[in-house]
Formats: sequence, structure tokens, C-alpha cells
Amino acid sequence: MLKKSSRNILVLCIFLLVTTIFFVGVKLEDQTLMGGGLLGLFGYLMYYCLKEINAHITLFVFFVSFFTFLMGRMIIPLFYDTSDLLFDIGGADFSIRTLTHMYLCLFLSLLLTFVGYLFFFSKKELNVVKICDSKVLRRVRVYSKFILYFSYPFALIQILEKVYLVLTNGYVALYIDFESHLPYFFALIAGWFFNTIYIFLATLPSKSDAKIPIVLYLSIATISIGTGQRGSFVLGYLFIIMYLFIRNTLQPGNSPWIGRKGIIRLLVAAPFLMVFLFLMLYIRTDRDSSFSSNLLMSFFYQQGVSAEVIGYGLDYEKNFPKGKVYLIGDFTDYFRHNIFSRLFFGAKAVEPQTAEHALEDNNFDSALTYFVKPNLYLEGGGLGGCYIAEGYKDLGYFGVCLTSLIYGILLAKIPLWCRKNVWISSVGLAMFSQIIFAPRAHFIKPFYIFISINVMIVYLFLYLVSKKQTESYNSK
Repeated sequence: MLKKSSRNILVLCIFLLVTTIFFVGVKLEDQTLMGGGLLGLFGYLMYYCLKEINAHITLFVFFVSFFTFLMGRMIIPLFYDTSDLLFDIGGADFSIRTLTHMYLCLFLSLLLTFVGYLFFFSKKELNVVKICDSKVLRRVRVYSKFILYFSYPFALIQILEKVYLVLTNGYVALYIDFESHLPYFFALIAGWFFNTIYIFLATLPSKSDAKIPIVLYLSIATISIGTGQRGSFVLGYLFIIMYLFIRNTLQPGNSPWIGRKGIIRLLVAAPFLMVFLFLMLYIRTDRDSSFSSNLLMSFFYQQGVSAEVIGYGLDYEKNFPKGKVYLIGDFTDYFRHNIFSRLFFGAKAVEPQTAEHALEDNNFDSALTYFVKPNLYLEGGGLGGCYIAEGYKDLGYFGVCLTSLIYGILLAKIPLWCRKNVWISSVGLAMFSQIIFAPRAHFIKPFYIFISINVMIVYLFLYLVSKKQTESYNSK
């Protein structure tokens, strides 16, 4: 067995080797070298996470998402004949210049995420838990659980309405024809369910107390498969897996929240789950397709289509309107189109899948789809987004590094926030639920979710009622 110091030197040498291989590949524009270097870096980072999975679970889950949504499309063609895979999975014909750019963006993003994480991760702080089972905490737990149970039927009916539309009219109808026939208060109360789950889990409930809320949360994620939106399903399950590992180190009790048997079950179930998700492509395409002989490989290749967003972002960078800042586009468009702007300044509501929305708003993926595949865009489709592509569009390679560095810092801080008060912990959990989807979404989403009126209502209500109840109790 190697001593710890020798092992660390060996690992460092391997890291330097894969980095050298990658940049030699960039210089020579050699896809095999770039792909090998990228895969080597990913392997090194996964080794780092798996050494202490409970401590590094946030980083690990993010890298799983990163590989699924971005790396698979780039790596698989180097080692596997993709002509055997299902037809409807993109497959843009990029130049070697664009491919080099895509590899470089992915490598820099992985590296800077790790750097940000490494410099702000504190193993010492992981042993400090400031959350105690106070009267306020117990009140928040009781009331947040009540809201969860009360709002669940509304969230269930809301998702079933979308499932019904897709099953009767096809996937694209969700973006073109969908107009909810439910009263406004349905959507309002349904939103309480998703906003409250993070607060409830942040109160560190016992296993028995958390079981039903977690099952309800996962049931919504599972039913969302019926809409053809596999991302919501993946996001929900990845989030819960992260939470279980976090709880292993947070008041674990007599037994771990997820142990060796649970990990083995996850590893066994993962390939079957991936195949199932890949088959959901048929709901999205609304047409017949011939099967691939390797559905598992097809899953990673198809899901990795978000990497093409990075390539298209370079090829069409001159088409984007000047003056747009896409990294904070959600904030900008919210203030342009919210109800107050419409009432007092005559602003219009957002009109998705229109040329005006693509060209006048600050939505990167809408603009890109409009430039690359205008017919698909106007018919309700989209290429999706990617925080890396947004960073490059606004700030070049510095933007790629900056956005990744910020995510790395957040991934290091979230487990530490979970050891502080319930409000900070819940903010961390909510942000993480968005960060793991960032490889195919907007960079600003982890911050943007907190300007929702619905979120503010939930936080304010739980804060006031828990404080008032506690004060009333103390005055007796």
C-alpha cells in the first residue's frame, strides 16, 4: 500500500499529466487527445469526491449532472460508433475550431468549479452543527409539513393537467397550446409545495418524519415524466440523493440515512433508469423510430445534446443583438415584464416562442434556437440553455471561468449552510436544486428563484407564525 503522501503525489502527477495531454490536444486540434484529457480530468475529480462521498456529495452530484448533460455527447463518439444510436438526437456537424472551443469550455468549467470548491470547502466546519432543536425550529417543521400536505393535491392536479395535454396532443403542445384551465389560486398553492419542501428538510426532521414528504416530492418528479420533461425527474431524484448523504453527517442518529446497501441499490438501478428515461424520447418526438441496440449509450449521447448549445453559441455569436446581458437575463426580463411594469409602464407580458421574445428579451436559449432552427423555435421547440454558453457569450472564456468558479464556491458552501439556522439551510438546498440543472439551464436560476412572490409568501408566513407562536408560549 502506498503511503498517504506518496499517494497524493501520484494523484497530482496524474492530474498534471491529463492537463498536459488536454492542452497538447488543443494546440494540435486533436479530438482524441482533448477528449482523453477531459475524461482524465473528470476521472480525477470523481476520485476526489468518492474518497469522502458524504463530505463532497454536492460536488459529486453536480459532476454527475455535468457528465450527463454535457460530456457524453463529446466523449462517446471517440470510443463508440454513434451511427447505431437513435436518429433524433441532434448530431450537429461542427468544424474542428468549434469542437476545440467546446472541449476547452468543458475543461475550464470542470477545472474552475473544482478550484472554487477546493478553496472554500472546509472539512473542519463540517463537524460544526449550529442548528439545535429549538422551539422555533419545531414550529417551522410543524407548519411547513402542514403546508406540504395541504398543497400537495394542488401540485398533483397541476402536473396531471400537463400530462393529459401531452398524452392527447403531443409534447410540443405543452409549449404551443397549453393554457391552464385551473383557477389562479391552484397555481399559487401548488407553488407552495415546491417552495416549502426545502424549508421542511432544512429543519432536520427524523427519518420517520421525513419519509412521507420525500415520497410526495418524488411522486411529483416521477409523474412529470408523463409530460416528456425528463429533466424534472432527474433533478428531483438527484436532489434527494444529495440530501440523504448530507444527513449522514447531520444528526445521523443510530443509522445512516443512506448506507452501503442503499448505494449498491442506486448503482444497480441507475442503468435501468437511464434506459427508461431514454425511451421517453418517443413521447417527445411524436413519431416512430427504430431502436438502437445500445439504449444505455444512447441515453448519454442524447442527453449530452446540451454540449451543442456551446458550439452553436460560438458559431452564431455574431447573430445575437448587441447590448444584451444573458447571464442575468432572468432578472432583467422579470423587471421588464412583471405585473407592475405592465400596470404602470405599459409593458407587455412575455410572449414565448415569438421572434420578439428571441430578439428583444435577454433569454439566451430562445435567441439561439431562433437563429439556429427558427422553424423548430416557432413551433414550440428549443435547444435548451447552458450556463457555460451564457458565460462565454457575455464575457468570453473569462465568463466560463467566472460562472464555474461561483458554482464551485456555492457547492462548497451549501453543506456548511446546512449546519446553520433553518433559513440559511433552506436557501442552500433550494439553490442546489437549481445548480445541478445548470448544465442545461440559465446561470442565474439559483439566485432568481428567490424573487418569486410565492417564495416570499412562504418564507414570511413561516417566519412570522413560528416566531409569534414561540413568543406566545414564552409569555405564559
